[in-house]
Amino acid sequence: MNRFMVGLLLFISTLALPCCKEKIDSIGKQENDNAKIDTINFKHSMKGWELYCWPIDSKWKYSLLVGTNAVKTLSQVKANPISIIGEDSLKAVINKLPKGEEVFWIGKLWLENTWRSGSGDIKLPPRIIQLEIKEYCDSKDIKLIIEE
Repeated sequence: MNRFMVGLLLFISTLALPCCKEKIDSIGKQENDNAKIDTINFKHSMKGWELYCWPIDSKWKYSLLVGTNAVKTLSQVKANPISIIGEDSLKAVINKLPKGEEVFWIGKLWLENTWRSGSGDIKLPPRIIQLEIKEYCDSKDIKLIIEE
């Protein structure tokens, strides 16, 4: 296992500790959360990144996971420590990705065809939000692929 993977595993395990859960759950809920987002450092992912989202009240919660060959489960997506609320917080996280990264934004139809057991409340936000995030990714040299 290379140093990057060891570091990533340590980072994720640290974030997943119960004592830190309150901090992780609050990312994206307050204006000063960019300070918490600023502590995240992303390295290049050979398999890109997977972005999932679901509505929470009148806002959207976003979950960004490292791409792998394995299909993620609903519980993995929802329990991901890199979950934020709101488009501004999502942009702050996207801004942390290295230039040239690929992000696959996973929608309900793709999930229903892949999971076969239902996608819960995971779905793409309204088209206007999708376009806003797509334009932002383009401006940051991040390739966003939306999988309806």
